[in-house]
Amino acid sequence: MFIVVEGIDGSGKSTLAKFLAEKIPNSVIMKEDTRWLEAMHQFPEIADMLFEDFCIERVEYSKRIDKLISSGYVVISDRYFPSTICYQLETCDNKKLIEIYNKYFPQWRKPDLILIPSVPFVVCLKRIKARGEEVDEKFLRKVKKCYNMIEGIVDNVEYVKSKNHAWSIVKEVIKRPPDV
Repeated sequence: MFIVVEGIDGSGKSTLAKFLAEKIPNSVIMKEDTRWLEAMHQFPEIADMLFEDFCIERVEYSKRIDKLISSGYVVISDRYFPSTICYQLETCDNKKLIEIYNKYFPQWRKPDLILIPSVPFVVCLKRIKARGEEVDEKFLRKVKKCYNMIEGIVDNVEYVKSKNHAWSIVKEVIKRPPDV
């Protein structure tokens, strides 16, 4: 099984992923390397090249997920392609990035479940600032709006109100027979 925990910064993704990993036997948490995002902002003239490199790396990330699942693990990913939709594609005007995304998307493993914590925006801001991080509130509001609508774009999305709510959803998904 492949579970993804998504949401804006400060929404509790990492906390939820750790909670689930403690509850689910034989589970592992994975997180993609997203340092390329900073490079895209620093070097906008080569953003499409950097984004393509990231998409290629995601193909390899998907292969690692496949290997773990075939070895009997439950993989919990702290972020995945919904973040790409909400942070990069939804908030930019670069048609080239969308073309690149569409080129590689079919090669990425699709999650069995995507959990998005339903946390008020002001709480997320408070958490980000408590960590001493700067935040572009206007940008983050756009990203939050995207996450609020993403279940119409992406399959297997569940908005969760608490860790226990998330756990009850995961238990139900685990009980489902695998697709044949």
